[in-house]
Amino acid sequence: MKPLERQLELQELQQLFSHLGALSQIERNVVECLLNDYKPREIAAQTALSDKTVYNAIQRSKLKLQKSMKNYISERDA
Repeated sequence: MKPLERQLELQELQQLFSHLGALSQIERNVVECLLNDYKPREIAAQTALSDKTVYNAIQRSKLKLQKSMKNYISERDA
């Protein structure tokens, strides 16, 4: 990977992590597990949460991250 590509990748990761602040602690934990290639059922077993709670956290996280990123793009482009 070229230095410029690496720099852009790091900036994208930093941007993603800044959006994670919009999530609750449970949602952040679930997203972190997903990013580490855990399946929802594995996350439930590992965290002692029900499957339903994990799936709900995934859905809420998607919605919150989409909203946060849309706001960021709107502010950036304004």
